[in-house]
Amino acid sequence: MRRNRRRGPRAVVRIARVAVRAVVAIAIAGGVAFAATDAAARVAAHPYFGLREVRVVGTRVLDRRAVLAWSALEPGSSLWRIDVRGAVKLLERNPRVRSAEVERQFPRGVRITIEEREPIAVLLGRAGALFVDRDGQFFPPLGDEPFEGLPYVSGIRMDDLVRRPDWAAARLRQAIDVLDLWRSRVHWPPLSEVRPEPSGEVVAYPERTPMVIRFGAEVREEQFSRLATVFGLWRGREADVSAVDLSVPGQVVLRLRSERDKGRERERCPQGGCRLEI
Repeated sequence: MRRNRRRGPRAVVRIARVAVRAVVAIAIAGGVAFAATDAAARVAAHPYFGLREVRVVGTRVLDRRAVLAWSALEPGSSLWRIDVRGAVKLLERNPRVRSAEVERQFPRGVRITIEEREPIAVLLGRAGALFVDRDGQFFPPLGDEPFEGLPYVSGIRMDDLVRRPDWAAARLRQAIDVLDLWRSRVHWPPLSEVRPEPSGEVVAYPERTPMVIRFGAEVREEQFSRLATVFGLWRGREADVSAVDLSVPGQVVLRLRSERDKGRERERCPQGGCRLEI
């Protein structure tokens, strides 16, 4: 008991010393953290890191000044405090922007990379024309942006886009599938019009080739293979064919323009059979 009493005060002193040291260490650490935070704030606010240059790359049609306005990046703002994610969201809200990337370039610059939506067709309506891209997104033209060289998508009204968006999106997807597969055939004549029909099938009208081509509801590569055979057999005589029906699986139905072509090429039709109609 005596030994414990002698050691009791010493233990208390040791504990007190440890506590004091801990308090001092915490105070020092807090001071260092505060100093670091204060230094970081001073660096972030320093004019040296103020935004002075914004590079915009990837645009074809969009104006650089418009892109800057959409991003809401303000000259002089600290690069450390720029909301990169917020700027990306603002840019991608624009219907002409497919994707955007905003990157800090220290000490005083920002790089904006834009992927524009590329129109592949034109959708007509009472209020005017809209472009359509391969994702099925539609957007208005900029100023006097030309429509030349783009096929028209008919059979879908502007009202359908608002009142029946799912139905319109499905029909538009059919038209885009035809356009995508057609564009991969670089030697084929361009299309002037694609029309999804109420029956669920899709009708296409090539330029400079006076014929109507009917695809099935599910547009597939196999239908284009059959059509390629028809084009090969009737090369140079396309004007004799008024219509090609590919909606029947494994078959091609040709409608000719004159009696003299009745029965022509019957033995040379694509595999699976062929039927000629006048």
